[in-house]
Amino acid sequence: MFKKPLGDLKTSAPLRSSDRRRLKQRIADKFQLSPEDAELLVPDGLKSVKFESHQGKPGVAYLSQDGDPLWFTLGKGSQDLVPTVYTLWKKYDLLPTITTPEPVIPRIQDGADLMIPGVVSWPSPLAPNELVSISKYLRPEHKRSPPFAVGRTEAGVDHVKLGEEGAKGKAVIVWHAWKDGLWNIGSGGEMPPDVEVEVDSASSADQVSGEGGPSSPLPPASETQSPEVNAVAKAQEPEPELSEPVQPSLAPDEITEILRTSLLLSLATPPPSSSFPMLSTTFYTSHILPYRPAYMATSSTPVDIKHSSAKSLSAFLKSMEKAGLLTLKSQKGDIVVTGVNGAHPDVESVRKGYKTIKEVEENDKKRREREIEEGKNRSEKDVDIREYYKPFGQTLPWFKEAGQEASTLFLLADLRIFLNAYITSHNLVNAHQQQFINVSEDPVLLSAITGPLPGKPKPREEGNSPADTDFLKREDIMKRLVERMQAWHEIRVDGKSGVVKKGVLPPVTLTMKSRQNKRKTVTIVTGLEPFAEVVGSAEDVAEEVRKSGFGASVAPLPNKPSVFEILVQGKQTKVVVDLLTAKGLPKKWIEVVDLTK
Repeated sequence: MFKKPLGDLKTSAPLRSSDRRRLKQRIADKFQLSPEDAELLVPDGLKSVKFESHQGKPGVAYLSQDGDPLWFTLGKGSQDLVPTVYTLWKKYDLLPTITTPEPVIPRIQDGADLMIPGVVSWPSPLAPNELVSISKYLRPEHKRSPPFAVGRTEAGVDHVKLGEEGAKGKAVIVWHAWKDGLWNIGSGGEMPPDVEVEVDSASSADQVSGEGGPSSPLPPASETQSPEVNAVAKAQEPEPELSEPVQPSLAPDEITEILRTSLLLSLATPPPSSSFPMLSTTFYTSHILPYRPAYMATSSTPVDIKHSSAKSLSAFLKSMEKAGLLTLKSQKGDIVVTGVNGAHPDVESVRKGYKTIKEVEENDKKRREREIEEGKNRSEKDVDIREYYKPFGQTLPWFKEAGQEASTLFLLADLRIFLNAYITSHNLVNAHQQQFINVSEDPVLLSAITGPLPGKPKPREEGNSPADTDFLKREDIMKRLVERMQAWHEIRVDGKSGVVKKGVLPPVTLTMKSRQNKRKTVTIVTGLEPFAEVVGSAEDVAEEVRKSGFGASVAPLPNKPSVFEILVQGKQTKVVVDLLTAKGLPKKWIEVVDLTK
């Protein structure tokens, strides 16, 4: 659904307290949340932003204070709230979970839906059109991977259908996935490590249990794999060796030492003194955890304070205070950090021998921003507009003399090559000044580029006396020749040949005019019809302008019922130009005329 970057992304607006309370209550009722979970998933400082998917569907996203999308609706006037992957990572068991092998993840991120042969385990009961999350299937089964996508089960697909031998078709219509266009408007980040979950020892081996969620039957491979697997299912055999290598388990003392090194690395660029005093938990999450080694993300033992020899954050920070790395004090029952010692000898001696989690996340964020920016600059269609020139009128004898058919259509570059070859073969280059061509030595060429222009009355004075045309530069000859040839054009979209039509292709014209004694300005858009395959109809373009927040109306031109103009309120040439170029229309085919001056 969000395979490409979001379009028409508006400025986010803070949600009023009353609106946020109503939203929280709706979500709590729909997903049967406790007050604590509702507060976690619908936090203070929520913002809303309107957007469009690359398919043109309008939606609303609800963002955290940090700009991470937490919930979204899709469709005009829709009230159907869907959690994002950011939200699912806060509560893995928010939705029923379907699992799939790891090789399927990039295919779903590329925009594919989850097929039935790619489903390994599923919750029971499961209803058609039910909102579900998708996560990676893991062995052993006492571990659980965080969800990486959310969607709805296909109509007609339930737990019974998934258990049928040889079943085919779509299992889940994917709405949103990790690292897609909706994900990329947030802060991003890599997938959290897998978590341990308690498994009832009395359960049979074919049961998979989510974190606090219902058990899910795990049918044998013969029941989940079809012999005629499609392209999505071919790489979906859940082999253990396909998983990322897991770092060996760490002893508590080793974890403490890693956290200490992480603190030293953060003190090499310490936070400003004005940021102190700082809550110990804030200091831990902002200035210790981000500096952990990135390669430890797959460690079987999480590198955090709970698994260290210190056991608690307060004990660890007090040991660091004793070592002279920071200062603490107790404030209203909490420990706060009042300062750090960036000049400590251990800080000077530490050398960064690894990439930190912070560096990896920052690099990922820059890459996503670059991709989003490239997506904005990349038009939806690949448009190639070709201008041709055909021998016509007084130029026909010269082309015939040069061995060319009268029906030949020349591109400008090809015509220039042909002319240069003719000049060389007929020795027309001036011996003294080689930038000039001795046109008068070739009567056929001279006749082709002199005389009245087609469709124009013959002037009283031709201005083509022998003195004027004895010597001409190549560009002057080209200009005169093209003026006397017949113009044709072709619009190619996405590499497909278009219809070659006679005539000069006029550009789309944006004319700014004053109305009501110069008290009001309008922008009139005309000439869209030849480019309809690229930008759509006049009504399509007007609707896009309205979505940008500007008034626009469409009306046929007098005596031309098939030709339309768009009347946009105000000086909105930039809005219209940006809209047309985003659709693929080259900027050279847009002309702006300002009649207000």
